This record gives sequence, C-alpha cells and structure tokens, in this order.
Amino acid sequence: MVRRAEDYPYSGQRSYLAGQVNEVVDPRLVLEMLGGKRAYRRFMDEAAGEGHREDYYQVQDQRFLGSTEFEERVKEAVEEEEPHQPKKPLRLILRKVAQAAGIEPEILAGTDRTWAVSKSRALAGYVLTRRMGYGLGEVSSCLGRDIATMSSLLSRFSARVAEDPKLRKEIEQIVKIV
Repeated sequence: MVRRAEDYPYSGQRSYLAGQVNEVVDPRLVLEMLGGKRAYRRFMDEAAGEGHREDYYQVQDQRFLGSTEFEERVKEAVEEEEPHQPKKPLRLILRKVAQAAGIEPEILAGTDRTWAVSKSRALAGYVLTRRMGYGLGEVSSCLGRDIATMSSLLSRFSARVAEDPKLRKEIEQIVKIV
C-alpha cells in the first residue's frame, strides 16, 4: 500500500498532478474543469480522508463515472474538440491493420497464444482503440477476447509503447497505412 495515490505506479495521479498527457491519460479536460493542477491537488487532499465515495462511481454511461452534469460537460467539451467522423466497419479496418502488421486477421482472432501472435494482437488492439477510437468492447469481440483480458493486454502494451520509440514508430507507420 502507498501513502499517496501518485506513488502507486498504476495510478493516473502523476499525469494529473503534472498536467502531462500520455498514452493512457489526458488530464487537460479534468484539470480545466477543476481550475488547474493546484485545484486538482487541493481536491485530492480534501478527499483523502473521506474514504470511498459511492457518488463518484455512479455510472451514467459506460464511458463516464460521476453525475449526469459531469457527463454532459465532458461530452460537450469532447464534441467541441473532436468532431465525430463516420467510422469504417471495424472488420474492414482490422483487416488493414493486420495486413500492415504482417499477420492474418483470422490468426489475431484465433486461439494462438504464442508471443508473436499476442504481440500482434496487442498492437492491433492498441491501434484500433487508442489511435482510431473504436470501443474496447467491439475490438475485444472482433479479436475473440473478453473485455477484461483485452483491457489488461492493452494496459501492458501501453506501458511498452511509452518506453519503446521503435514500437511507437511502428504504430505510426501502421496508422498512416490504415
């Protein structure tokens, strides 16, 4: 157990406290809503002794935790920043991603659990969810995996991406191709 959330290596606290965007967390919107990094720190410090707050976990939409007002503010901000573009069918894009990665899509969705196939599966999942905006549920289903497994796979893969410039370059090349 750690004394402060930012000391836990799998927490997004460091990103929020530093205001740094990374592969997993983009703290800008939340920091803007709260009034900056100092206000975020104050918010966290004030809440530290309160224990679990069920009201922070009321799911209004699977993408949002919190009140309906919070959900609406986030949706409005995101819609202003990123206009929705029509997505191509996931299976078509998966085929292109697999081709760019040098593997058959059927193999990605198959039962093979070797390192090479698992790495390609993680790469495809990462590109589809983190770079192209497809939902974790639909990508998991398309790759024949449950959401928890895919989420875990993508978390580990994201850590690798953050540390490996060669892998980041490979991802950029795949995104350009697709």
